[in-house]
Amino acid sequence: MFFLYGRAAAWLFFTVLAAANVSAQTTTLTLTDALRRSLSNSPALAVFPASLREADAMLLQARQRPPPELALNVENIAGSGAMEGTGNAEYTLALSQTVELGDKRAKRIDVARWQQRGANIEYDIARTDMLAQTATRFIECARAQMYVEWAQRRKSWAERSAKTASARAAAGAASTAEAKRLEIAAVRARITLLQAESEREMQRDLLAATWGAGGADFDAVVIAHIGELPAVEPEQIWLDRLNTAPQLQRYVTQQRLLAARQQLAGAQATADVTLSFGVRRLEAVDANALVLGASM
Repeated sequence: MFFLYGRAAAWLFFTVLAAANVSAQTTTLTLTDALRRSLSNSPALAVFPASLREADAMLLQARQRPPPELALNVENIAGSGAMEGTGNAEYTLALSQTVELGDKRAKRIDVARWQQRGANIEYDIARTDMLAQTATRFIECARAQMYVEWAQRRKSWAERSAKTASARAAAGAASTAEAKRLEIAAVRARITLLQAESEREMQRDLLAATWGAGGADFDAVVIAHIGELPAVEPEQIWLDRLNTAPQLQRYVTQQRLLAARQQLAGAQATADVTLSFGVRRLEAVDANALVLGASM
């Protein structure tokens, strides 16, 4: 009796251990994990950080005023006659500053801000498209996985039916034609299963490609709640979402950017004023003088 209990306990132990090993070797993927991977590693989104930094840099550049200029002029040197040498030289050191008119700086900043907003909206649209693509491929992967499960059950049923019909035909209780028909059905079920498994592997690889992976590193997707639909929200919430949809914001931003560029082009027609202030050294009379200037 003790020997029988010992064998039963050993069998139960190894059965549980084998099930635990199979569970540990099976890697599952949830929809949340798939979306997180796509946002973090998608090749399609990898180009946007650089474009966003470029838009930020363009805004910083647009805010810059024209830099002051320092100039040194030397006149009346190395000539002939009375102008020989440096005795009659004139040295002028002047600082000049361009003053923008026509509100150019404000209009330039306005253009850069709309460009920056446009870059952010394009990033939001790309993220939304990537999430939608990932969710769609996840659902396709779940569909293929469920189809494999159905094909496995069909194969099992077909093989059992063929085996039973073959045994009945051998005993003379059923026709040979019926046994052959069920045997052919079992072969078709095996082919269907192979096709379903191939489709499942393809859908897994397509899902993994959304985050740039060369192949799937998971064995199954979690589909426990995939068929549950969320509660329908009030109509006003959906209307508010439509008003703030990235596609609509893209259209508005493009219109504002075009208007800002037109205003900047009109301001560029206004000439700027350059003011200068400096000191001039007159060697001929051993004197210094101030120099003021303005130009357009």
